[in-house]
Amino acid sequence: MSSIESELIAGTSLASPQASRRRFVRETTGAPLALPNAQSDLLLRWIKPNQVRRKWTTLLADAGSQHLETALKLADWLLRHGWSVQYEKRAGSRWNVTWLEFPQLTALRELFKLPNPDQLSNDWANASRHHFATTDIATAHAALAEQPLSRRLQRFNLLKSLALWLDKNRQGTRRDFALLARGDSKGITTAEWNWLAAAVDLEKSGIFEHTPHLLIAGPIRLHTATGIIDLNASADWSALTPETIATAQRCDGQPRAWRLIENLTSFERSARQRTPDMAVVWLPGFPPSWWQECMRHLLIAAPAPAEIACDPDPAGIAIALQAAKVWEAAHLPWQPFAMHRDNLLAAPQRKPLTEHDRQQLAQLLSTTLPPALYQLAATLLELGEKAEQESYL
Repeated sequence: MSSIESELIAGTSLASPQASRRRFVRETTGAPLALPNAQSDLLLRWIKPNQVRRKWTTLLADAGSQHLETALKLADWLLRHGWSVQYEKRAGSRWNVTWLEFPQLTALRELFKLPNPDQLSNDWANASRHHFATTDIATAHAALAEQPLSRRLQRFNLLKSLALWLDKNRQGTRRDFALLARGDSKGITTAEWNWLAAAVDLEKSGIFEHTPHLLIAGPIRLHTATGIIDLNASADWSALTPETIATAQRCDGQPRAWRLIENLTSFERSARQRTPDMAVVWLPGFPPSWWQECMRHLLIAAPAPAEIACDPDPAGIAIALQAAKVWEAAHLPWQPFAMHRDNLLAAPQRKPLTEHDRQQLAQLLSTTLPPALYQLAATLLELGEKAEQESYL
């Protein structure tokens, strides 16, 4: 290992209060591949295509406060073995690192078998010409051009995996999707999940943070391969996975009606106070595909009309109409429940409509609505206010 040399960059001498220097060794020694895993993983994040110089504060931020010691040890090793040059500025009696330079960047990339920048550019040229049939995915693909090159390609591959997931009509947790996309159930970072969630509706794509559950109570017994699930045995409600419902062999019981309730607190109250002949189900906002599929299975075994209770607001009307499609497809009647004009007027608290609410109302009123929902929509527009069912149901 060669000795560290210093070279003055600015100032009259190394002792000058305004002095800047670069520190380096003349020969490269040691293999970064032999570094401890934490340091090796961090170095991989520090190496960027065509970025020979990296700001030290940026590198520290990449390491995070919990891995400060790892970053300091890695920087010292890189300097002493000639893999980096440190640029420092004097601050009183101390020298503060300002930049790290990687004079052997190409060799580092080859050691870690990282693609060279030209290959990355060629890969992106091919990726940018890819056509996605789904509008949201195509929009996210087009926006990748604003990202750094290596990130573009990583996220492009996630979009390809998402398109494959949709083509196969897959449903599962985020870990299931990560396993498909990266071969590792924890292989997608938090930043990548946040980006995906902003780009597409993950739940509508069949990707859930955890296994979804249908919250349900009522006079129904599900017969499975291993036993009977009596939904009326619970004092409040039961939580069933879509797989449980889909694989049930048969179903006993006939509710007078299925009451769907959007607000979770209202659902919990209603489930506890239900009459013996009433089936009560939580409607989790705009019903995702797994919820609709669960209800299709249950309606085949226990057909009954629906009473749909959503917030007396524009979104609530749209949610009720979407949930009702499951009953319409089964040729069963449905009606709004606790979302009439009088419920809105009697609500103890109301909030002003937003501009988005008004646009949604205009769209709803341009269609043919059931009389009760038309009256509610017209009253919302007239009042300029909306409410939440939790305040009265």
